[in-house]
Amino acid sequence: MNGNPEIKTKKKFYQKWWFWLIVVFVIGGPVYSLVINGGFEYAETPSAQESQAASMPESSTAPKSSSASSQISESVPPQSDSAPVLSFGDTFEFDDLEITFTDNVTWHKVDNEFSDNDGAEVFAVPVTIKNTSQETHGLNMFSYKMFGSNGTQINSMGPHFDDDINFMGDMRSGAQISGFMYFLYDGDGDYYIEFSYTSRNKVEVKIPITK
Repeated sequence: MNGNPEIKTKKKFYQKWWFWLIVVFVIGGPVYSLVINGGFEYAETPSAQESQAASMPESSTAPKSSSASSQISESVPPQSDSAPVLSFGDTFEFDDLEITFTDNVTWHKVDNEFSDNDGAEVFAVPVTIKNTSQETHGLNMFSYKMFGSNGTQINSMGPHFDDDINFMGDMRSGAQISGFMYFLYDGDGDYYIEFSYTSRNKVEVKIPITK
């Protein structure tokens, strides 16, 4: 018989079975839940748009009252449904230009055998333009449209005539030029020139024509 008694060593706490059982429940439980539920429930996470709406004051997301609407209308000028309609003798401001049409209309015919409008009857409306800006400036031919007596848009006949207003170039500040705008005649009635470079800056000039 061995005279040395058997020495029993005490197990560390992490070597005991109950420690690992606790670890499994503490760590394994949440992991198992995530796997079963397909990860984090993203549907419960508010979107960026919802978060922004939630952070905004209640008044901005709720339907606006009549008082709020009136405050907006005061800060933003109302857009007119129809542009001012002017006629012969009226002077108006447009794009830093002072424009005046006069009623001494003259009649002409297109003389260009290479044009589809060769021999067509046209009338010329005198116009005077003054540059009221501080820069060299002139009328942009793309800033206006012409309409015939039946209300449909027509092309300018100006390219057939040297004294058309668009061929007179720009002006220095305070300078003034006079020329004509040429319309293709399609019958008696009211012709129009619509000046517009923004929806809020529009002017119509009525040209009543009776041959």
